[in-house]
Parts: sequence; C-alpha cells; structure tokens
Amino acid sequence: MPGFLSIHRPTQRFLFFPAILATLLLCTGCSKENGFGNETLNPLAGTWLADVGSHSLTFDSNGNYVDSVFGESRTELPVYVIVGKYSLNDSLIEFRDLRFSQLRDLSGYRTSLFLFPDYQFKRVDTTLLLTQTGFFDPVDHPSDVLNGKWEADRIIVAYDTRQTPYFVTGKERMQLEFSESKKEYTILYIDNYGATVAPDSIIDGPHPYMVDNNGIFCDICSKPFATLMDGRLTIKDGPYSYTKVK
Repeated sequence: MPGFLSIHRPTQRFLFFPAILATLLLCTGCSKENGFGNETLNPLAGTWLADVGSHSLTFDSNGNYVDSVFGESRTELPVYVIVGKYSLNDSLIEFRDLRFSQLRDLSGYRTSLFLFPDYQFKRVDTTLLLTQTGFFDPVDHPSDVLNGKWEADRIIVAYDTRQTPYFVTGKERMQLEFSESKKEYTILYIDNYGATVAPDSIIDGPHPYMVDNNGIFCDICSKPFATLMDGRLTIKDGPYSYTKVK
C-alpha cells in the first residue's frame, strides 16, 4: 500500500525500469518563514487524497506535513504515518527531517523508503500533481558529457528491528556510470542509516541504453528515464494526482 512516501523492499531500489518501478510518493506543505500563511500564497495547504491508493497528505502553513497510509478502509487506523518538514523553491518542494511517527506492530519486520528530496508540483483547482525529481551532478568529467559518473543523494526512512530505536533515517548515495563505448550504464547504491548498521552497497547493471536528443532510454523504455540538460542529469517519476478534501 504505497503512500506519497512509498515503501520499498530493500531489493527494489531501481527507479528507471517499468518492471521494477515502485510508486514513490511524498507529502508537502509550506513554511511561514517563506511567507506561506494562507491558501493564496500556499497552494498546498490542506488535506489531499490520492487518486490511486489509500493514503492522504496533510500540509500546514508552518512547513509540516503528514503522510497517512491506510488499509482497505480509511476509517481504520493508518498502517503507517510519516511526518516531516518541507520548503518551497519556485515549482519545487524540498523535503527534510522525515521520520515514522506511527506504525502498526511489525515485529521482526524491516522496511525502508528511498526517495529524492525534490518534487515538482502543480495545482489545478482542486487537483495537485506531484513529480519526484532527482538531480545528478557529474563526477570528474565535463557536465555536458554523458560518459562517466553522475551522483545524487536520496533520503532513507527505515523501520529496522535490528536497531534501537527501530525508526531511523539516513542517506543513500546513487551513482550512475555511463559507458558511451559499450552503450551500457551501471547503478551503485550506497546506504548509510542509523547508528549500528554499516554502510551497505548494491550494484545494479550493467544495462543497455540509447540517447535521442537529450533523452536517455533503457532498452525497454518507451519514454526517457533521464534527461541531460543544463549540466545536470535529471530523473523524474510521476506526476501523481491528488484531490483536495479539506
């Protein structure tokens, strides 16, 4: 039951292929320090219900948000609740300080959320569209050249019964390495969260790719999974639609 912050099993990290694409969703709000004290200045204020899935997002004018994920009935207690902070920068929302606030008893269970901190948003009347957006910067090569390594950080929010407390946060560094000669790329994930678990690394690939204008396609992608423009490699997931309920 994915929410705006969807739960990923540890082996399901790859965002770019439809076969293993996970619904990554995240909730939003606006900050008084940025001048968002009412709905005119804060288009995200209120509670929004996902058009797909059983979850809701609540944003307040103090820069707080709550993502509540329910079972079959929204009258039940949430399966989990995640709270956090956000700020606005033009059409982008940046999230921080994410943590589980409530979770049903999952004794012996481990799960993690992996998400980029930035989301593009657009409000049309009572509809809110959210698109998760990852910005990758070049590593030791010119920014207009695809060949080589690109890096970005994602947020980890974990429920891990190996640690105390069970609710921990951290960072995942994603590194994409492209080989223009082989037309292949590889993804390296480096996770670091909590106090008692050492960094964990996973390699995914190599995978074939092709380039059309600024778009980068995998071998089974009908749309580009990434674009190279203005010196940054950008990956998007969405948009996902929400309807305002109050």
